[in-house]
Amino acid sequence: MNSKASRLLELHIAFEKKQILSGKRWQTDLHSALERAETLTLQTFLNREELLQSCRILLRTGVPPSLLEEWLHRQHIQLKNTHYPLNSILSAEDLDGILKESQAGIELFRWMASLIIKSEVFATVAADILYTGIKKFTLEKNALLSVPGAQALLKMGQSLVEQAGFTDKAESVLRSFISQNTGSIIVSTERLILENLKEEHMESLARELHARMSDATIAGITGMMAESGPTLAGAILRAKNHELLYNLMVLNLDFLLNLLARKTLGELLSDAGLKNSEVVSILVSLILPALEALEAQGLLEEILAARLTPFYESAGFLALLDAD
Repeated sequence: MNSKASRLLELHIAFEKKQILSGKRWQTDLHSALERAETLTLQTFLNREELLQSCRILLRTGVPPSLLEEWLHRQHIQLKNTHYPLNSILSAEDLDGILKESQAGIELFRWMASLIIKSEVFATVAADILYTGIKKFTLEKNALLSVPGAQALLKMGQSLVEQAGFTDKAESVLRSFISQNTGSIIVSTERLILENLKEEHMESLARELHARMSDATIAGITGMMAESGPTLAGAILRAKNHELLYNLMVLNLDFLLNLLARKTLGELLSDAGLKNSEVVSILVSLILPALEALEAQGLLEEILAARLTPFYESAGFLALLDAD
């Protein structure tokens, strides 16, 4: 490259850099591009296979566990300082409507109820409740107490039983009986709950849940939970690599493409309540800071030089320059 070509290259790089760093130039170009693209459908711009390939690459991209842990830590701090009440996010009417719109709410509740009822924890709690109830009824609230003179007799009998040490044996027998029969009791309880669960029960549940939410805040609930650490981060990373996540991604992508692909860009922006000027402002606010950062590091000029130099070194350009 001769000195004249080198000087032209320098001028061209300076011109391009000034244009690239001009917010006004970006606004003009983007406005023009949006106006031209308003009548084009989304499927003109998007290719399903290329989008899927991009998603595959994103899913395969490794995320350092330490980075994810730090992100989770910051989310926890942010939520602990978020004092919006829960009922400001979800009204009683919304909650009731969500449960009423389909049977999904009832089916989900049935599934959760069945899961809880069949757990060992529930069996232990149920057995303890039964034992306490039977013991109290037998020793304190026996129906015979309504018979004249029976109360004194029972109290005397209870005292004698306790003095004789029989209560320990009775307790052992009673607990053993309840333990042996807890399974059948739980089956009956599950059937009773699931068979009689109606829509009105869900409405009552919705009202009760919302009433309990009245004083609860996001900060309060977050404060009840331990800060997420390596365990949650590891679970998220494993889920990211699970086949289910990719299948859901494909399903959602196809849904969006089928729903939106035939709409024009103008229609999509209108549906979103956005004007071209607002879209341009958003894009400029994202693009300019990145370009300014490149310029601050001296990288923008290097990028432009790498793109333009081959032209100014080309035989055709040098021949044209020599001819002049």
